[in-house]
Amino acid sequence: MAKDIPAAEVLHSIDGRTRLRVPSRAGEVPFFSALADTLAALDGVMSVRARPLTGSVLVTHDGAFADIAARAEAANLFVIGEAAAPSAGHRRFELAPAPAVGALAMGALGVVQLLQQRVLPPAITLFWYALTLAREAQAAERNGVGESDGE
Repeated sequence: MAKDIPAAEVLHSIDGRTRLRVPSRAGEVPFFSALADTLAALDGVMSVRARPLTGSVLVTHDGAFADIAARAEAANLFVIGEAAAPSAGHRRFELAPAPAVGALAMGALGVVQLLQQRVLPPAITLFWYALTLAREAQAAERNGVGESDGE
Protein backbone atom coordinates (compact mmCIF):
# COMPACT_ATOMS: atom_id res chain seq x y z
CA MET A 1 0.00 0.00 0.00
CA ALA A 2 1.33 3.43 -0.92
CA LYS A 3 2.01 5.77 1.98
CA ASP A 4 -0.30 8.50 0.69
CA ILE A 5 -3.33 6.19 0.26
CA PRO A 6 -5.11 5.97 3.63
CA ALA A 7 -6.77 2.86 5.02
CA ALA A 8 -10.54 3.01 5.48
CA GLU A 9 -12.47 0.83 7.89
CA VAL A 10 -16.03 -0.29 7.12
CA LEU A 11 -17.88 0.46 10.34
CA HIS A 12 -21.34 -0.53 9.18
CA SER A 13 -22.85 -1.66 5.90
CA ILE A 14 -26.40 -2.49 4.88
CA ASP A 15 -28.01 -2.53 1.44
CA GLY A 16 -27.63 0.95 0.03
CA ARG A 17 -25.80 2.50 3.00
CA THR A 18 -22.22 2.13 4.23
CA ARG A 19 -20.30 4.03 6.91
CA LEU A 20 -16.52 4.22 6.67
CA ARG A 21 -13.88 5.68 8.94
CA VAL A 22 -10.52 6.97 7.78
CA PRO A 23 -8.84 7.47 11.15
CA SER A 24 -5.44 8.48 9.81
CA ARG A 25 -6.93 11.54 8.11
CA ALA A 26 -9.44 12.58 10.81
CA GLY A 27 -9.63 16.34 11.12
CA GLU A 28 -8.31 17.03 7.61
CA VAL A 29 -11.15 19.03 6.02
CA PRO A 30 -9.56 19.35 2.54
CA PHE A 31 -9.00 15.58 2.34
CA PHE A 32 -12.61 14.74 3.25
CA SER A 33 -13.99 17.40 0.94
CA ALA A 34 -12.05 15.95 -1.99
CA LEU A 35 -12.91 12.40 -0.94
CA ALA A 36 -16.64 13.19 -0.80
CA ASP A 37 -16.58 14.88 -4.22
CA THR A 38 -14.63 12.05 -5.86
CA LEU A 39 -16.72 9.29 -4.24
CA ALA A 40 -19.95 11.03 -5.26
CA ALA A 41 -18.79 10.96 -8.90
CA LEU A 42 -18.34 7.16 -8.90
CA ASP A 43 -20.95 4.98 -10.62
CA GLY A 44 -23.50 3.63 -8.16
CA VAL A 45 -22.94 6.30 -5.50
CA MET A 46 -26.08 8.31 -4.73
CA SER A 47 -24.72 10.59 -2.01
CA VAL A 48 -21.75 11.05 0.30
CA ARG A 49 -21.67 12.79 3.66
CA ALA A 50 -18.22 13.28 5.20
CA ARG A 51 -17.51 14.30 8.78
CA PRO A 52 -13.85 15.36 8.89
CA LEU A 53 -13.80 15.84 12.67
CA THR A 54 -14.53 12.16 13.30
CA GLY A 55 -12.98 10.83 10.10
CA SER A 56 -16.33 9.31 9.13
CA VAL A 57 -17.90 9.00 5.66
CA LEU A 58 -21.48 7.90 5.01
CA VAL A 59 -22.07 6.59 1.48
CA THR A 60 -25.55 5.86 0.13
CA HIS A 61 -25.33 3.70 -2.97
CA ASP A 62 -27.01 1.37 -5.43
CA GLY A 63 -25.74 -2.17 -5.60
CA ALA A 64 -23.01 -3.77 -3.54
CA PHE A 65 -20.54 -1.58 -1.73
CA ALA A 66 -17.72 -3.95 -2.68
CA ASP A 67 -17.95 -2.71 -6.29
CA ILE A 68 -17.76 0.91 -5.16
CA ALA A 69 -14.87 0.12 -2.81
CA ALA A 70 -12.96 -1.51 -5.68
CA ARG A 71 -13.47 1.60 -7.83
CA ALA A 72 -12.41 3.84 -4.93
CA GLU A 73 -9.26 1.78 -4.39
CA ALA A 74 -8.51 1.91 -8.14
CA ALA A 75 -8.85 5.72 -7.95
CA ASN A 76 -6.39 5.71 -4.99
CA LEU A 77 -8.96 7.25 -2.63
CA PHE A 78 -8.47 4.68 0.13
CA VAL A 79 -7.78 1.02 0.77
CA ILE A 80 -10.29 -0.98 2.76
CA GLY A 81 -8.57 -2.38 5.84
CA GLU A 82 -9.61 -4.19 8.98
CA ALA A 83 -11.19 -2.17 11.77
CA ALA A 84 -8.66 -1.57 14.50
CA ALA A 85 -9.22 -3.38 17.77
CA PRO A 86 -10.02 -1.08 20.69
CA SER A 87 -6.99 -0.11 22.74
CA ALA A 88 -6.53 -1.51 26.23
CA GLY A 89 -7.66 1.79 27.74
CA HIS A 90 -10.74 1.99 25.53
CA ARG A 91 -14.00 1.07 27.20
CA ARG A 92 -16.99 0.23 25.10
CA PHE A 93 -20.29 1.44 26.48
CA GLU A 94 -22.76 -1.41 26.61
CA LEU A 95 -26.40 -1.13 27.51
CA ALA A 96 -27.86 -3.42 30.10
CA PRO A 97 -30.53 -5.81 28.86
CA ALA A 98 -34.02 -4.27 28.89
CA PRO A 99 -35.42 -6.65 31.54
CA ALA A 100 -32.56 -5.74 33.92
CA VAL A 101 -33.19 -2.03 33.44
CA GLY A 102 -36.91 -2.60 33.91
CA ALA A 103 -36.28 -4.57 37.09
CA LEU A 104 -34.19 -1.73 38.53
CA ALA A 105 -36.79 0.85 37.54
CA MET A 106 -39.66 -1.13 39.05
CA GLY A 107 -37.66 -1.74 42.23
CA ALA A 108 -36.90 1.97 42.56
CA LEU A 109 -40.56 2.88 42.01
CA GLY A 110 -41.50 0.31 44.65
CA VAL A 111 -39.18 2.03 47.14
CA VAL A 112 -40.77 5.39 46.28
CA GLN A 113 -44.22 3.92 46.93
CA LEU A 114 -43.03 2.48 50.27
CA LEU A 115 -41.64 5.86 51.31
CA GLN A 116 -45.04 7.40 50.53
CA GLN A 117 -46.61 4.67 52.70
CA ARG A 118 -48.48 3.16 49.77
CA VAL A 119 -47.65 -0.43 50.53
CA LEU A 120 -50.74 -2.18 49.18
CA PRO A 121 -51.07 -2.55 46.22
CA PRO A 122 -48.65 -0.10 44.48
CA ALA A 123 -45.38 -1.05 46.20
CA ILE A 124 -46.00 -4.80 46.23
CA THR A 125 -47.15 -4.74 42.60
CA LEU A 126 -44.02 -2.86 41.53
CA PHE A 127 -41.78 -5.25 43.48
CA TRP A 128 -43.54 -8.19 41.77
CA TYR A 129 -42.88 -6.61 38.35
CA ALA A 130 -39.24 -6.03 39.34
CA LEU A 131 -38.82 -9.66 40.39
CA THR A 132 -40.40 -10.90 37.15
CA LEU A 133 -38.16 -8.69 35.01
CA ALA A 134 -35.07 -9.71 37.00
CA ARG A 135 -35.86 -13.37 36.31
CA GLU A 136 -36.26 -12.58 32.60
CA ALA A 137 -32.90 -10.79 32.62
CA GLN A 138 -31.22 -13.80 34.23
CA ALA A 139 -32.79 -16.17 31.70
CA ALA A 140 -31.72 -13.93 28.81
CA GLU A 141 -28.16 -13.79 30.16
CA ARG A 142 -28.00 -17.58 30.49
CA ASN A 143 -29.25 -18.01 26.92
CA GLY A 144 -26.88 -15.37 25.52
CA VAL A 145 -29.72 -13.11 24.35
CA GLY A 146 -28.85 -9.43 24.05
CA GLU A 147 -25.10 -9.89 23.88
CA SER A 148 -23.30 -7.37 21.70
CA ASP A 149 -21.93 -8.34 18.29
CA GLY A 150 -18.62 -6.56 18.95
CA GLU A 151 -19.29 -3.63 16.63
